[in-house]
Amino acid sequence: MKILITGANGFVGKTLAKRLITSDHEIYVLDIDLDGFEYMDKVKGCFQQDISEAFKLEEDFDFVFHLGAYNITHVGDSNAEKYKRVNIEGTANLLGSANIKNFVFLSTIKVYDHTCARIDENAPIAPVNPYEKSKLESEKICRERFEVKNLYIFRSVNIAGPGQFEKALIPVLFKNAIAGKSLDIFAPRKSIIHLLYVEDVVDLFEGLLNKSAKGATYNLSSKEDICLDALAEMIVELTDSRSEILLKNDAPVIGSRIIFDKVYKELGWKPKTGVKTILKLYYESIKNY
Repeated sequence: MKILITGANGFVGKTLAKRLITSDHEIYVLDIDLDGFEYMDKVKGCFQQDISEAFKLEEDFDFVFHLGAYNITHVGDSNAEKYKRVNIEGTANLLGSANIKNFVFLSTIKVYDHTCARIDENAPIAPVNPYEKSKLESEKICRERFEVKNLYIFRSVNIAGPGQFEKALIPVLFKNAIAGKSLDIFAPRKSIIHLLYVEDVVDLFEGLLNKSAKGATYNLSSKEDICLDALAEMIVELTDSRSEILLKNDAPVIGSRIIFDKVYKELGWKPKTGVKTILKLYYESIKNY
């Protein structure tokens, strides 16, 4: 099969590319910047392309994994116009760029109303910030273009693991712990964190290539969850750090239970990797650098 991965120089995209280049499939990659992409000589084709601009690809694809997006990584990052251009218009441009048989879109669990105690695929929709709204709009664009059977939408919790960019939560906490700096926690200390291991996600994506299952919208969540303060404590312990954890917000939180039974029943997937193992694997990947 001919497979295109967008966001191939990003965290999830690069991990997927690394896995699939060892397969018998023809792998193509696309990103706005492919500098430093290690697998250039192992893929069939590379496209360095800003998806916010209209473009055409001279290929037809059996599967497209659309993982490229402008992501939210900092509190207060609310560039609504950029979310619109890259995430919404970029998705539309990608869909118009080639003939695509099956489309996989990585969305976010945050499109739901998180005041709900239980969140399955039928939970109320209530995105709050521009990033969340852009993901929901992108989902709608995908549904307009594809029949349900050829469209897989995955609403995922936080994905973590080796190769994660430094500006994300886990890398920032590890960086400060290793340096002996304080771990400043501004979100409510009892905020529930769901961490999904990147290789578990790649297992799911790779499995789609070998299944006859029809597409649908699925929640992806973690094997277990953890409170933010306990997460910080675990990182301090793993790094044998003397860093102080400064908890600056005691506001109460509403913890939502993410239900992902559907993806197990229909695709046979469930997460295998727990929080502590994810943190250990990430730490092992950086501690000698």
